Amino acid sequence: MGQTQDNSSNKYFNRYVALLAMVGDPEFVDFLAEARPQVVQMGFYGPQLYALGDTDLGSGYPMRLPVRGIDQVLEWQKDFNQQVHRLGGKVIGHFSMTTTWGDPKEKTRFFESYYDSWPMNLLGPKPVEQIADLVQKSADGQMIVGDRYGFPWVVGCSNNPHWRQLHRKMVEIAITECDVDGFVSLYNYNHGCACEYCNQAFRIYLKNQYSSREILSQFGIDDIAEFCLDGKLGKVVGWIDTDSPHPVNLQLEAMRFSQLSWKHHYDEVFVKTGRKLKPDLILGSWNHLGFVGHHERNVMPKELWGRDEDLLWYSSGGQFGTVAEGDAGIRMLNLKFIWELSGHKLPVLGRYEGTRTRASIAEGLACQGPGMGLYCNWKDPDGRKAFIDYFHFAEEFEAYFHPVKSHAEVALVFPRQSVLAGDDQPVERFRQIGRFLMDEHVLFDVLSDQKISAERLNQYRSIVLTKTVALSQNQTDLLAEYAAQGNPVIVTSDSVGPVDGNIRPDWFTEHKKIFSISLDNRSELLSLLRDEIDGGLSQFDTMWAVRVNAYQQPGRIIIHLVNYNRIESEAGGPANESPIATFDTGVNLRLRACHKQVTRVTFLSPEPPYREDLTWDREEMQSQDRLRFQIRSMLVYGIVVIELSE
Repeated sequence: MGQTQDNSSNKYFNRYVALLAMVGDPEFVDFLAEARPQVVQMGFYGPQLYALGDTDLGSGYPMRLPVRGIDQVLEWQKDFNQQVHRLGGKVIGHFSMTTTWGDPKEKTRFFESYYDSWPMNLLGPKPVEQIADLVQKSADGQMIVGDRYGFPWVVGCSNNPHWRQLHRKMVEIAITECDVDGFVSLYNYNHGCACEYCNQAFRIYLKNQYSSREILSQFGIDDIAEFCLDGKLGKVVGWIDTDSPHPVNLQLEAMRFSQLSWKHHYDEVFVKTGRKLKPDLILGSWNHLGFVGHHERNVMPKELWGRDEDLLWYSSGGQFGTVAEGDAGIRMLNLKFIWELSGHKLPVLGRYEGTRTRASIAEGLACQGPGMGLYCNWKDPDGRKAFIDYFHFAEEFEAYFHPVKSHAEVALVFPRQSVLAGDDQPVERFRQIGRFLMDEHVLFDVLSDQKISAERLNQYRSIVLTKTVALSQNQTDLLAEYAAQGNPVIVTSDSVGPVDGNIRPDWFTEHKKIFSISLDNRSELLSLLRDEIDGGLSQFDTMWAVRVNAYQQPGRIIIHLVNYNRIESEAGGPANESPIATFDTGVNLRLRACHKQVTRVTFLSPEPPYREDLTWDREEMQSQDRLRFQIRSMLVYGIVVIELSE
């Protein structure tokens, strides 16, 4: 797979609307004019359009566009895009990488379009005569056919050059004819394709990675030229199949190959073709993460993870929990994870609920992503007001949101090297500890274990690990050196043994700042962080359902607080959000001995009290420099701006 230099410009925006319904309402543009989002995600430009545009499904689910006919849809989307441009915003459209709707037996939708009404004027000659030569195939050579939203589909193959050719032309039409500003790719899946293109590419992939002897010894393949995919290897999203006849390492390589194939496809279509036509094209991809679970780029090499992309959209699914059950129902840990692994690209989190609009916008803003309420329930008066209030707030105070550096005190290490080796058990520990740290208001970042370095470690006062067996000798040496400098290293695991990977037997005894504790002993974890960090942690006296992040800028510190406490309701929609305000939040912030004067502390919120200058007290001691203040009240979201001067 070829590599390109990352040409994305880390485009930043903090006001974002995604819409999959009610797009034809003429009042929607009026709403956009009032709310002033910078980016609107709306419209379809890939195979979905050409499968459904001429059918009744074009105006129904999943597209819900107000006109019928491919030409009419393109014209309508162009007009809409230009209206948004006149408002000062940009539009990014949906683009399916694989899925296209249609029944191969009944010859409906994409099959009808392809065989009976191919838009030659738009896409040129058909790349192949038969759709079967475009799509993913099972091991027996048959088209893979599925069902989504109650409609049959087939899926294009990322390794098929004809499918890529078709995508390049669709991207060209979208940019030149519709003036779209970017794309979010959808359905980034391999369903177990075993077509000849995939077989050939996978054989080349293995031969480039391993010798013939290694292919035999590690994978049990004696003749790579005769090896064929079986329709199960390489599925994305997927994970190791314990019932598979294939060894785990071959399953992992097949998944990695699939994800690299998708990335190569993505780069060819959007980066090389799209950005050649429009250099500032905004690019992203819509993936599925659950609660930091398996996802479409699960085993992709770190250097490719977010390369050439501006935003990384992850759906977190519909499992939220309740405050009453001790779960705020949010996924701020997801956003921290995405921000870290993408190299600080814009993290976007879609949650399949429409109730906590304000909290959804707030958690994005608090985690260096854009504020976004999923699918933008703008017709609801409460939803509309939430968008307007929060977007105006984010616009007025944008200078406090970007650019920033993290002010986190602790790093929670994500065990990605274990995942790459086929062990996802530490991820559950990571989730548990991450939620606990958020509940206890610990200022922490996610640190991928692939990125452990002296420079990264020195950004934090303590490191928390959930697995050490996959760490390299150099990494364990760095952690030992970090601990020797007086910084606690805490391994929270249910399986810490006397020897773990490259860790010497005396690792936990030789260094007084290295600790091994049980995963269940969370009180000990908190005590270690508070007692063993020189000067202790920053502390926030508020209920557990409030989440806290902090960042630095030259001359200031910015603290973000998001309150998820609410009256629980089975009914959805912004009108039933019912947040419960928090009062008298006490803040005891470590200043890292910055030797600067605090000149002003201000609380800002899109809700009453809107703006309040806070009184503060500062205590400067040898081991710590602390700033204390109290926030009188907050409903859902607020930031505290601490101004510093020499």
